Amino acid sequence: MSKLIIIINNIFYFFIYYLSKKALKLFSMRKINFYFLFLFCFFLSCGKEGQFQKDHITKLNVKKRQLEETKKNKKEEDKLFKFEIFSDFKCPACISYWSNIYNLKKKYEKNVKFVFNYYPLSYHKESLKTSIASICAKEQDKEWEYINEIYTNEITTDKALLLYAQNLSLDIEKFKICYNSQNTKKIITKIKELAKKRNVFDVPTVFVNKKRFKGARPIDFLENEIEKEIEKTDTKSNKSNKTKDNKKEIKNKKDLEKEVDKIQEDMKNNKEREELEKKLKESKKQ
Repeated sequence: MSKLIIIINNIFYFFIYYLSKKALKLFSMRKINFYFLFLFCFFLSCGKEGQFQKDHITKLNVKKRQLEETKKNKKEEDKLFKFEIFSDFKCPACISYWSNIYNLKKKYEKNVKFVFNYYPLSYHKESLKTSIASICAKEQDKEWEYINEIYTNEITTDKALLLYAQNLSLDIEKFKICYNSQNTKKIITKIKELAKKRNVFDVPTVFVNKKRFKGARPIDFLENEIEKEIEKTDTKSNKSNKTKDNKKEIKNKKDLEKEVDKIQEDMKNNKEREELEKKLKESKKQ
């Protein structure tokens, strides 16, 4: 299709050139104008081809991105339950708590969906902009790595936030656009509304599959709670699978019974037909 468009373009521009050449016979600098028109048509045609290819590549990249998002979402859906934390970047308890949360994520992320909910406290000046920067890192799939940079270094100046993005090889232009966007700030507002609905007014607050734990808890305590929830969800999953298997077995049994009944019916009909044919033959003989 693209080649056909290029050929049509070239024919069109050659036609323009031909008409122009006829017109330029009135001028003395015909030779110079000939080359000028030739180059003009050539570059214009190349430009059209380049734009077509660019648009095509953009569409392809969008489709690839959508496919990746679908696969990612499917993986998240397959996880057993959520581990959520509401946290602030300047709260001393949150800072000391972070290493436990990050280690838990590394250990259980295959089975548990970890969610970081930004809850910047109004009296911590740099918390809001730090939360916004982290959301922008999330857009480039580096959220938890970026958060770890903040908590580990404990420096949240504009220069530091940009440096963390560079250290993680983020697209800096995209990062800046996101950082200055009003839509990003709206995400923080929505999280605050969610916190209010769930009676969260202090940080850190953790939810392990809807069970709420206020304040910093020892890592052993959190591991124990996660293990309990994994065991519960596994048990439910096994029961569900058994139920499905039983239903499938019952269905298969019913299908088999239907097949047997059908065969028996066919046999019966066949036997009756044979008897009828036999009687007909006997009647003919008589």
